[in-house]
Amino acid sequence: MPKKLLALIIVFLFVSAGFLFVTLTYSKNSPLQNFSLKTPSPRPVPESTLIFSPNPLTVTIGATGSANIILDVQGTFPKILQLEIAYDPTILTQMKILPGDISDTQRILLNKINYNTGRISYAIDTPVKQISQKKSQIVATIHFLPINTLGKHETYINFLPKTTIKGENNVNTFTAGYGLRIILH
Repeated sequence: MPKKLLALIIVFLFVSAGFLFVTLTYSKNSPLQNFSLKTPSPRPVPESTLIFSPNPLTVTIGATGSANIILDVQGTFPKILQLEIAYDPTILTQMKILPGDISDTQRILLNKINYNTGRISYAIDTPVKQISQKKSQIVATIHFLPINTLGKHETYINFLPKTTIKGENNVNTFTAGYGLRIILH
């Protein structure tokens, strides 16, 4: 037998023995098989949803209508809420927005209503210590007066994309806003 072939056979036997040793040493009962890196469990991402209640709302033309804006929270309660709301100013007039019962010490940071464009900007700061622990809170109540609709029998009040709800670490937790359908008669 040539020397090269004998050397290759010996190397093959050593490599095979090494693989066999590793396989038997680190079998299923081996502590290395049970070892796993611990990854931190992900923290639930807080989510905040805004809805109007009641919805839909039936209002008589010439009579004042109102609806609550309700914040539904999954996770930690937010500290700052900025509502950007749109409505049709040719149908709804005398629009006003009043604070809800989210906190006894809430501060109104912004309360602007543009009666020409039909846009409401409303922001409040709620001290975390003062917020009720309920997961659904009335953030504000919106009041309006429907006028002559010229044949229109319904209109909407909607949340705009610039609506933000900020919680811990100034993260926007706003996930959805469901508009108000107003049926006029």
